[in-house]
Amino acid sequence: MRKQVSWKLGAALVFVLVSLFDSPHPAGAEGQTPIEIRIAPRDFLIANEARRMGLGYEGTSPYYDLVLQTILFINRGEGTVTLEGATIELLREGVVIQQTAIATAELLRAQGVAAEISRMGFQTALDVQCSLSSILPEGVTISPTLALGRGTAGLVDDYYLVTRSLPDAVRITARARSEAGAAITGEATFPVRSYQPRNSYAFPLEAGEWYVLSYPGLNGHHRWTAATEHGLDITKVDSRGSWARGDIADWRTGRVARWEDWYAYNKRVLAAADGVVVKVVSNVEFPLSFWNRRDGESLADYRQRLDERQIELFLAPGADPAAVAGGNHIVIRHPGDEYSFYGHLAYGSIRVKEGQKVARGEHIAGVGGTGEVPAVHLHFQVSDSPSATASRTFPIEFTNVHVNEQFVDVFEPRLVFQSGYFLTTDAPR
Repeated sequence: MRKQVSWKLGAALVFVLVSLFDSPHPAGAEGQTPIEIRIAPRDFLIANEARRMGLGYEGTSPYYDLVLQTILFINRGEGTVTLEGATIELLREGVVIQQTAIATAELLRAQGVAAEISRMGFQTALDVQCSLSSILPEGVTISPTLALGRGTAGLVDDYYLVTRSLPDAVRITARARSEAGAAITGEATFPVRSYQPRNSYAFPLEAGEWYVLSYPGLNGHHRWTAATEHGLDITKVDSRGSWARGDIADWRTGRVARWEDWYAYNKRVLAAADGVVVKVVSNVEFPLSFWNRRDGESLADYRQRLDERQIELFLAPGADPAAVAGGNHIVIRHPGDEYSFYGHLAYGSIRVKEGQKVARGEHIAGVGGTGEVPAVHLHFQVSDSPSATASRTFPIEFTNVHVNEQFVDVFEPRLVFQSGYFLTTDAPR
């Protein structure tokens, strides 16, 4: 179980952001509130444009996707109720355009994981996996079964929905039975919208060719937590697809001897827009002597050693989850209260300080591999707060990026890059 939890963190926790939308409209007998429904992220859900209309293989119909990171079902009644499932309906102007059933097996799976992590006392993992520190009211606990006593809750996570029409709301309905066999329901409706950034953002790296490891699409690993939903991971690779010089087997199994062997190492990280630096973490040294795989160490032992060390760092008194997972990092505030985050920065490379004004395209740091494991890349995202525990991220497009795809310029609107694309970026404009 410790491995499963740590893998989730390693894949998705570049820094911990937890968000919640708490606007339930429950339904129950005699005006009671038997099942309260809460979701993450907060305030509204963002529908991404997963496929644009265009020419040729772009097709004639757009597609939109969104992720319900967590749905929480809280028993507010006096007695025990047993969950029997739920439905998710996407609405447009009050009309249902798509319906998805939540099976009891999904409830049991998610609740079992959350209950096990709770027993470990690993709050950071609960925040990453389920956003529970903000969603779960004080005194309410997660039930490992479908039977919810008073003041307990059930949940599901990672519900990915794709639709041909842009929805404007999502309605969630829970079904349960009382101990006497009476049917009980709970219902809540939340807004859905597309998001337009309040600022124009340039690509946060120096001009040249780059490779997108993760993007907020179906295959992007950051998409599956509220903390990092719209984050990007970007690096450089060679013609073999390797991130570093030397034998491919070495870098794939944690045996890159020097930071300088990584192609992206210390390449210039640039401010994506004008703003003010509000947070700088620059003291994460991240020695390769510990984090690299040792001679004679099996891959399984290597992974276990890193897992145990990461858990130890997260559980240390006063630990900053953003620094443990994201290493050295910078947060910049932009007009309209949008904040850009630059993570995994090279030790000794940061050139700015808190309170400093920066200009779009200004050199602020170097690409590094500090944080989770020594894999040199930049994690970048834009959110609504500098907080590591109460923010949501936004989808963005860059003004100076070209996808390295044949005939890409004939598409109108232009092709949007996804995870696995190679890019060429110009100087900021």
